Amino acid sequence: MDAEIMELRLRQWLPIFEKQARSGLNKKDWCEENGIKRTAFFKWQRECRNYLLNKQHSEVAAPATVEPSFVEIGFNETSSFPTTVSASTNTSSITIEYNSCKIDVSGVVDEEKLARVLRVIKNVN
Repeated sequence: MDAEIMELRLRQWLPIFEKQARSGLNKKDWCEENGIKRTAFFKWQRECRNYLLNKQHSEVAAPATVEPSFVEIGFNETSSFPTTVSASTNTSSITIEYNSCKIDVSGVVDEEKLARVLRVIKNVN
């Protein structure tokens, strides 16, 4: 099927699928109440699902290069310090836990950089 026609069908059928899902009714009962043939509903549900899956797979096949970046992490004001820190003596790894946040660091770690990370975590409001 032509991609433009399939996009048109998606715009037509996706709201119908959403209404059915939100209704709380099973597909058979919902189709009967809304005058939609079950065979058409299931056919277009399958067609739309396959089209979207194929489209997703083709987009995933050539992933874009993602540049590393910093992300600000906020904690609620009721959080308390100190953080639970555990280190293993036989491997180069450290785990920092602060409430529900967990940071695992492994390999060679620069002490100054680690100290900066801990200061930042301590001062997060």
